[in-house]
Amino acid sequence: MKLRLLLLSLFALTLLIGLNAQTDPGTSNLKHSWTFEDGNPTDAIGGATGTLEGGATIEDGQLLIDAAGEWMSGPALIMGLSAYSELSVTIWFSTLDIPDINPAFAMLWYYGGSETDGVGGTDVFGSNGIFFQPARNDDVCRTAISCGNLATPWTTETGINRIPEITSGDSTFHVVTTIDATTLSLFMNGALVGTADLTGDNSIGNLKDDFFWIGRGGYAGDDNYWCKVDQLEIYNDVLTSDEVLWLYQNMEPSTVENTKYQSFNLNIYSSNGVIYMKNIENADINSVQIFDMSGRTVYQSNVFEEVIHVNLPSSVYIVQVQSNLGQVVKKVSVQ
Repeated sequence: MKLRLLLLSLFALTLLIGLNAQTDPGTSNLKHSWTFEDGNPTDAIGGATGTLEGGATIEDGQLLIDAAGEWMSGPALIMGLSAYSELSVTIWFSTLDIPDINPAFAMLWYYGGSETDGVGGTDVFGSNGIFFQPARNDDVCRTAISCGNLATPWTTETGINRIPEITSGDSTFHVVTTIDATTLSLFMNGALVGTADLTGDNSIGNLKDDFFWIGRGGYAGDDNYWCKVDQLEIYNDVLTSDEVLWLYQNMEPSTVENTKYQSFNLNIYSSNGVIYMKNIENADINSVQIFDMSGRTVYQSNVFEEVIHVNLPSSVYIVQVQSNLGQVVKKVSVQ
């Protein structure tokens, strides 16, 4: 019995260390970087400088999209992502505190083709493309790739969903999409949301180097996504979980205080099968994640109230909370 408890304690300690493990991805595989710090849509790495469309502006180091028909376009042919064997797209963005915006299908970034359905119709669809959608009519976030199907590209996507969708509320998010020859992955705020095995013709090599857009998608009927974009960067390799965590914890936009390594006073406990988190210091909480003992994410939220009730099966969990005052990681037993 003592041996089992010792092994469990060692495993929990190892998991705690692993949850905070991070690796600087460096810049050797960084191919494009738009930070907007110079007030322009300049690609500081790859020379693929963008163009502001429809009245989009850059204010305080952020690409501001706050009206219909605004977005940033980039020279996809120069970028040539279809030649990559691996690809990672990482983006920092903030939602706008405007009720009832972004209610329908809306893409935050899109790379690929945008053309008629190939069977004589007039609708323009985003085919042979890859994208991230913060908001959709089915109330999820989604990253996906669809290639080889012009008529109904949405039916042959390889995609990953995250609940809930992101519409408004003045919150900041870090999202990473990665893809290689076999697998698509989605990360949000440093944590892996999910993976999906590529199917059919869905591959980097089948992407079209026609369009790259921030704030607009490949489907002509979809709305643009209203938000503030702090930066978007593209790597020609697959970022690991440790590298994504490093970017989340170290490469924050200027609008977020970089003090996440400090601890702060947050009371985390369980009672009657429920986990409670009391924000004693009134910290600005921007991420709550709960992991089971295998490291799988069982709960994630970017919305924090005075007390959060999370119903989970009886087990031991790791709770990780990020705020402007620092980070708290705690093991909690739910009975």
